[in-house]
Amino acid sequence: LNGKWKLPVGYFLQNKITATVQAELVKSALNHSHKSGLKVWGVTCDGAYANLSTMKILGCKIGDNYDEIQCWFNHPIDNTRVYYIPDACHMLKLARNTLGNNHVLESNNGFIKWEHIADIYDEQNKLTLKFANKISMAHVHWTNNKMKVKYAAQTLSSSTADTLEYLSSIKYPRFNNVASTAEFCRVIDRIFDFLNSKSKFSKGYKSPIFKSNIITLENIIIPLIKYLYTLKFKGSFLYTSAKKTFIIGIAIAVKSMFSITRELFVVSPYFSYFSQDHLEILFGRIRQKFGANNPVVPNVTQFKTAMKQILLKNSIKCRTNGNCNSFDDDPVGSLFEYKWAKKKNREEFPTQSLNHNDDYNIMQNKLDLLNNLQSSSICYEAKRSILYYIAGYIVRKINLNCESCKESLLLQ
Repeated sequence: LNGKWKLPVGYFLQNKITATVQAELVKSALNHSHKSGLKVWGVTCDGAYANLSTMKILGCKIGDNYDEIQCWFNHPIDNTRVYYIPDACHMLKLARNTLGNNHVLESNNGFIKWEHIADIYDEQNKLTLKFANKISMAHVHWTNNKMKVKYAAQTLSSSTADTLEYLSSIKYPRFNNVASTAEFCRVIDRIFDFLNSKSKFSKGYKSPIFKSNIITLENIIIPLIKYLYTLKFKGSFLYTSAKKTFIIGIAIAVKSMFSITRELFVVSPYFSYFSQDHLEILFGRIRQKFGANNPVVPNVTQFKTAMKQILLKNSIKCRTNGNCNSFDDDPVGSLFEYKWAKKKNREEFPTQSLNHNDDYNIMQNKLDLLNNLQSSSICYEAKRSILYYIAGYIVRKINLNCESCKESLLLQ
């Protein structure tokens, strides 16, 4: 399970498909895999409603809480358990989409508001510095990049929660009642870290499961799942509404991961290998075959040609700005590796520079903004904290590498 081998086993050219037909196709794939000597531990899919219905037809049961979930179905040949694993990346994006579309959710501790995240972006623009988070215009206006996982992960992250808590602690305007929003961001971040472990050396929530820590992780992660079941929208529980997909999907994925680990316990699986990233990367390669600037979905002939060339001839690499990132050298490529000579770096800036007056006006505007910010004691305190953090980071790095610099910077 921790290996990097992966290979497409089939494709079905269909515009729309029902859950019943899809269930039969899953059974067919399981039968052929069994005949080839492969042991199938799980089936991964995204959050489409047809996929959830498919798993119900195969034998999974979705209850009203974590304990009532049956996250597996019987293999059609040997009756072993095959686990249903919703893709963690899609569930993360659905969590972001749910908050972004509805703007306000309710928890037992208060209101979770998208407005608080947008306020972080506005205040960082005014300060011209960031509170150690990644929030940018692309994160706030997420509908333009709603397929990119990194934007969802950086939005609902612990760094966002830390920023909200810090601004609340210094009585920053517009950040009075942000505890519930910070709690929601932190819960989603911790669950995603757990479902996205990639290395046995990872620590904290990214640590894989071992015999020594499985009880501890269950005591930490399962209460986070139960927290999601308490979320409400307009007075009704979110898990009973049409917006329930990310809650149900995360709960099933967590239960499947614990169940697979308990059944194995010879090797601790890396949960990121159960994700749908490999399929997304394959689709990205197929699109890349016909040009990075061609957004058109390939037709049947183009798809078959791309599949042949990906498997037999050309090593097609995905763009770095795809929907998901590749963290390993994917062996699903060509039988022969082609290495092209690197192009020389072109000039990143035009040769014509701004004239002196434009340059002076830009500098004057920045100085005016800085003076306005310093007139507010709270804004000044926030900016001073950011600069103090940056300076400490620089000193720590210099302290590791440069003895003469350390003697000049640090007090004896």
